[in-house]
Amino acid sequence: MAAKEIKVLINGSVKKVEEGGVLVDGAGNTMNKIIQSVEQAASIMSEISAASQEQSSGIESVSRSIGEMDEMTQQNAALVEQAAASAESMHEQTLSLSKAVSMFKLGVTPDLRTIDITRTDEQTIVDLVPIRI
Repeated sequence: MAAKEIKVLINGSVKKVEEGGVLVDGAGNTMNKIIQSVEQAASIMSEISAASQEQSSGIESVSRSIGEMDEMTQQNAALVEQAAASAESMHEQTLSLSKAVSMFKLGVTPDLRTIDITRTDEQTIVDLVPIRI
């Protein structure tokens, strides 16, 4: 009887070892799936990092361009201001010259012309017109 009991115990142990082997195989498969998932997550994070660096570089480039445009706009505004001041000065000089010249009486010649100045809110219009005496 002892031999039968030993045989039963051995068969039970073999069965438990086989079941344990199946469980170990299942655990191995699960571990492989976990490793694959971690590798996929790492790959995705690497892609996100590369895209973030690209985006950061693009934003930096846009920021530089906006700064350059702002600088040019300020320079243009200064030039416009200078041009307006020059136009106003020329207008005043033209009026002064026109007053100075108006004191003189000149004979009419076909080629003689004078300056007719018209001031509007937006601009000064200067035309050459024949002198009428």
